[in-house]
Amino acid sequence: MKISISNGGITDVLGYEAGFAAMKKARIDAVDFGLNAFPLDFFEDEDKLWEYFKEVKRAAEDNGIEFGQFHAPCPSYIHGNEEATRKVREAIVKSIRIASYCGSRYIIVHPCFITNEEEEWEENIRFYSSLIPHLQENGVICCLENMWAYDDSGKIYGAVCSEAQEANRYIDVLNEIAGEDLFAFCLDTGHLILAGIDFDYPVKTLEKRLKTLHINDNDGLGDHHLCPYMGVGDWNRFCKALKEIGYQGNLNFETGPQVQRFGAPLVQEVTSLIGGVGRFFSKMIEEA
Repeated sequence: MKISISNGGITDVLGYEAGFAAMKKARIDAVDFGLNAFPLDFFEDEDKLWEYFKEVKRAAEDNGIEFGQFHAPCPSYIHGNEEATRKVREAIVKSIRIASYCGSRYIIVHPCFITNEEEEWEENIRFYSSLIPHLQENGVICCLENMWAYDDSGKIYGAVCSEAQEANRYIDVLNEIAGEDLFAFCLDTGHLILAGIDFDYPVKTLEKRLKTLHINDNDGLGDHHLCPYMGVGDWNRFCKALKEIGYQGNLNFETGPQVQRFGAPLVQEVTSLIGGVGRFFSKMIEEA
């Protein structure tokens, strides 16, 4: 269980060289690199794209930071706009190649959100199945993620894959189609809090399918991506559940907005705080 953190709020403030150095100083081992932060036209020029990530990879290697996981561009589906959907999916395919180039085993790809459940299921199976040859070619595992949304009254609810049994069904069906384990799950704790779902049940239900994490906290009202203990999450319960399923993946903190909120002068201090929370979680999981 290596300690990992999203690069948002760190490398976009300090730059890659200093940003990865700040992670290393915070005793963080790996990065969750957010390709979702880039505009889609960034992916169109192949030469510039690979030159860019050649430098990103070098800066990470120089500072001893691994690429634990990547976050693909999103949303994966834009209702009523086939051209925009095509464009983002082309970027997702290139993101799989980028993840492989940087040595990452996992990429998080958001499921498609459609209000009609039957159409949603069919579109997601069709979409993720189209990624299978690219995942096979590049040796990368695609992780689905639990989502949330607002209803017509403005109330937050758990959307696609927020129910662990539904997530299991997606993963199992997709792996059966692939003929191998190419799909797994990334559990976003902040999204669970917003949907009013206790940490214990999804962790234990996903079990072996749970390979990556987006650990973050909030107040139950907004997706703030706070450091744990700054919101309402029950972190003792979370760590105990991870212990019970024998979780071996990275402890990844998706806390970019938290770091960015403090600004450049405090990036190192806040990053070090998050790294400390990660080590505390690791100890709790080992001793739970």
